[in-house]
Amino acid sequence: MQNRLLVFAALVVFGAAGCTDDDPPADVLTADDTGEEVADTGPAAPPDAGTTDPDVPDTTDTGEEPTTMTVLVTVLVDGVATADVVVSQGGNPARWTTGADGTVAVDFDLTVPGGAAIMASHPECRIGTASLDGLWPSEVTIELTPFDASDNEDYVFLDPGVPDDSWIIEKCGHCHITIQRGWYRSVHRTSATNPAVMDVYSGTAASASTDAACQALGGTWADGVCQVADSVPSTGTNGECADCHAPGIDGKIGGRGMEEATGYAKEYGVHCDVCHKVDAVDPTGAPGVAGWLKILRPTEPPKFPDLAVWAPLTYGPSHDVPNVLMGSVQRDHYRQSAFCGGCHEHRRGALVGDGLDPLRWPDGELPIQSTLTEWQNGPLNDSMHCQQCHMPVADAEVTNGADLQRMPKAETGISGGWIRPLGSVRKHLWLGPRTPEEEGGSTLLKDSAVVVVDSKVVDGEVVADVTVANAASAHAVPTGEPLRSMVLYVQARCGDTVLKATGGDAIPDFGGALARQAGGEDWTKWPGAAPGQVVRVINRTDEWHDYDGFGPFGDGTFAAGEKGMPVERVVGQSTILSVADDVVTFDAPLPQGNVAYLGEAAPNAPAEGDAVKALAGAPGFAFARVLVGANGKRMVHHYEAVDVASDNRPLPGGSWTSQHRFEATCAEPQVQAVLTYRDYPVSLARERGWTQTERIVSVDPSP
Repeated sequence: MQNRLLVFAALVVFGAAGCTDDDPPADVLTADDTGEEVADTGPAAPPDAGTTDPDVPDTTDTGEEPTTMTVLVTVLVDGVATADVVVSQGGNPARWTTGADGTVAVDFDLTVPGGAAIMASHPECRIGTASLDGLWPSEVTIELTPFDASDNEDYVFLDPGVPDDSWIIEKCGHCHITIQRGWYRSVHRTSATNPAVMDVYSGTAASASTDAACQALGGTWADGVCQVADSVPSTGTNGECADCHAPGIDGKIGGRGMEEATGYAKEYGVHCDVCHKVDAVDPTGAPGVAGWLKILRPTEPPKFPDLAVWAPLTYGPSHDVPNVLMGSVQRDHYRQSAFCGGCHEHRRGALVGDGLDPLRWPDGELPIQSTLTEWQNGPLNDSMHCQQCHMPVADAEVTNGADLQRMPKAETGISGGWIRPLGSVRKHLWLGPRTPEEEGGSTLLKDSAVVVVDSKVVDGEVVADVTVANAASAHAVPTGEPLRSMVLYVQARCGDTVLKATGGDAIPDFGGALARQAGGEDWTKWPGAAPGQVVRVINRTDEWHDYDGFGPFGDGTFAAGEKGMPVERVVGQSTILSVADDVVTFDAPLPQGNVAYLGEAAPNAPAEGDAVKALAGAPGFAFARVLVGANGKRMVHHYEAVDVASDNRPLPGGSWTSQHRFEATCAEPQVQAVLTYRDYPVSLARERGWTQTERIVSVDPSP
């Protein structure tokens, strides 16, 4: 470690070497006689007026110091003058591009703080630099050498570190303190340790820590593990999970199983050194690092062997990061939605059963995740990218991605970086519905959709039209993982009295049912039922909801009946008073209908943090992409799916209006609609013993 510290100190001193192959010039030294670092105080003053240097303005007559000077920059790539190379001055947002002769005249701004440096950025080379401090030449040449474009399977992904261990040089958090702290709190960091992910992958219920608890879930206890379902099919598919959830497995990239994730790959999930090793984006490739995200790890030996095993190679969004510890190469995709699509766009065929219905899915693939396409087809695709919402601008005091503002001295320059314009640095939180409230996750969720109630009393009945609109999202809501849903619960009151529902739209089965029976079955028997639960009765009509959903569910391919959402009307409900040998006693006779759902009582509308309840058949509606398994089970994991039965999630700018009816026992009844977000279907959460609470998206009127 001591040797590495000494080498790092040398790199700080000789940072102007950038990514070129030349030894650092002596005139770049920024250390005093004791060897301690000396803070850069800005560019050294240019030669006095009246010198023979023709590019320094003559200020003899006015006494004013010049603010700019012209520098002719030549860029050589492998010794050849090269066009279209981006040239920049450290700390100056202006950019220049070399012409056909490999040169460009740069208007160097002498007022910019920090070390006086000019950088050259070529897509096949690490960023190179030339220092002007104390020299003030009228011409400079920057020589670049292409990096080896072959991936290195012997490379070991770096440790991003944890907050408060920033003194360790080898870890990303050594310099990128603020960014690392944000990433550490993000769901990207837990993508391979999330218990739900591993439960789904392995078919287990980690919540059950004893044989008795496992049996209560209907599972089998063996070797300290509760097995409740089959694991992900292993043949040819295990890598689909790890390629996004644990992409940093050392060695061969892509096609790896989650069980292979150990060390940093498991502990840190989607981490710094994985994302910043993405050389290119190929939307035709398989999801994640299996093809869409092209990983390229360095193969060249390091310039300073005591510091690293391989020459640093890092991809990022900026053209002006010449620090030799980074080995930076600029890539546009870090500010583009296509990068996010690498793991948030997923189509594939059936992995189980007899395959897909060729008439319904003629291309042989199901849309599993389609967030990128939803954005591309939406009205905001030409004005904003994913990063603008999910990676918000850093706080005003954050002036550089390398935390220049946290350094004890204002060391602007090659080693410390440059002061960025406000808005240039973005938080690495990736805000989403699972982001903690204190990080802004709830704000993003509440902005995603809005609910509006329009009610009136007609002939002694409350009639309420409730509209759910995707008012602000650039993609469908909910999006991503198809196990997610939004549930709309509608209730009418006269004062404290809840009014009886008399008709209108009902929450469909994926709003949660503990059991379901069709007409003709014995509705007095409900195995597993308990007192206090309710049985809700609906009428399933011969009509179908014709909504505008994603892909074939909205582009005219499917007729209303093929969109999979039958019109279901509320009839009524009864509460279970007692149960004996699965035979239940109700507080009132069940009303007549053709479908009955066993669920849970909901005397009040859901509130933030309430335990999720089974609400199928209650007044309301729901929105989800419903995947169906070979056995007909609905809301299954994507690896079990052989069909998408329905997809009524509101698209960007889209809306849906449902209607609801209640008895009116007062002159001015109040109707309230609550839209909630759920991570998982009720059945899956109960099967695995997961705790799930309601997340409020929108309420009208507000309580």
